[in-house]
Amino acid sequence: MFAVPPEISAGRLANLLASTDPSDPFLVTALPPYLLDAIASAQWLPYERCVDECMILAHAYAQFGIDAEVRAAELEITVRDTGATATYGSREPNWEDGMMHGHSVVWLPGPGHLVDNTAEQFAEIAAGTGPVIITNAQVPAPDRAPCTASPFQCSLRRDDVLLTYTVAPPAASNRMLDHPVVSEGASGYRRRGMNVASQTVILLAEFFSSEQIRLLPCIRAAALTEAIRDLPAEQIHNGDWRFISPGSNGPPRPARLDRLKLPDGIPPVARIGYSRSIDRARTDNASR
Repeated sequence: MFAVPPEISAGRLANLLASTDPSDPFLVTALPPYLLDAIASAQWLPYERCVDECMILAHAYAQFGIDAEVRAAELEITVRDTGATATYGSREPNWEDGMMHGHSVVWLPGPGHLVDNTAEQFAEIAAGTGPVIITNAQVPAPDRAPCTASPFQCSLRRDDVLLTYTVAPPAASNRMLDHPVVSEGASGYRRRGMNVASQTVILLAEFFSSEQIRLLPCIRAAALTEAIRDLPAEQIHNGDWRFISPGSNGPPRPARLDRLKLPDGIPPVARIGYSRSIDRARTDNASR
């Protein structure tokens, strides 16, 4: 199944910006997946790309100082009128011939948000309803320890279906993420995640005033938005975003989002999960 038409995903992104108060933590959580969904729709990409999108989103959230973990998940969908159920994904995903058999989500342990950017691939979920974001997930404290954590559940009712996610602990999820298909794409995931974060702060600066941006509960996202507000932005030859900042003793120069100068006390780029593949992407970038 392919992404919804571009005008639908672009419309729901615009509606998100128009209808969400900057003080609501949901805004910074929702903007990256809605933006990534709009990009996928414009390129008519298939929905069967959950691991790729989760990795990209985890890196985008990290740019805002938000800890993010890519987790394997099992999704049970129950139709309200009939009681019929369907189950997708697995708490123990596996790879076969370069294809992952399972489903993945992004878990944000700080705010307790779960993000499923490709839920519309499942027939029971109406196309055009957008990414699934659960904001009231309650997780037992031991889940913070990757070796001892247990699966946890969270649910959301959408239209006429109930979505119940059973989220695998880090140990099981890392068996999915440490596959060569994922590890070989690590640097690309980080680069694309930074592009999503760059476009997110561009949108925030376009739609909200400085006074409104100060209401964002995400301090680093607010600081980045103000840092780029008056800077020209451009895409270089490979599609990456750069911001043109004044040179101290020379001509203006392009800068990556994570290289912009921010005020003292702003939180750094966050960690991303426990996977060796993710750690490798972070280490590779730090050396550049």
